Amino acid sequence: VSNTMEDVVLVRIYGNKTELLVDRDEEVKSFRVLQAHGCAPQLYCTFNNGLCYEFIQGEALDPKHVCNPAIFRLIARQLAKIHAIHAHNGWIPKSNLWLKMGKYFSLIPTGFADEDLNKRFLSDIPSSQILQEEMTWMKEILFNL
Repeated sequence: VSNTMEDVVLVRIYGNKTELLVDRDEEVKSFRVLQAHGCAPQLYCTFNNGLCYEFIQGEALDPKHVCNPAIFRLIARQLAKIHAIHAHNGWIPKSNLWLKMGKYFSLIPTGFADEDLNKRFLSDIPSSQILQEEMTWMKEILFNL
């Protein structure tokens, strides 16, 4: 019995309502651009609620890994490579952080029917107004960087 993983693929099935946060067309475009530049695995197919792509053997990084200078230098090189990718067939990825954050905020519940859960929610989670103020502050600060 062989322990090789050469015939393995990954099938990603999108979670319920994740399309409210993730633009799936943009995700596939980004995947293909990254793949064309050697920064992503081979994309084999897409379907209504997911995609299938090449499995690449590796290890998930944890905080101890990313604090290792040899590893964080490799990460920095890969990020620099990704950020240096120019237009691919006239398409340039656009920053959509604030759009995504806005979508996220539109999905935050205002409360829960379960009394205990609602009490915990109201006491442990900052109000929508506070979170919106923090996002506005971050947007102003980050814009100047």
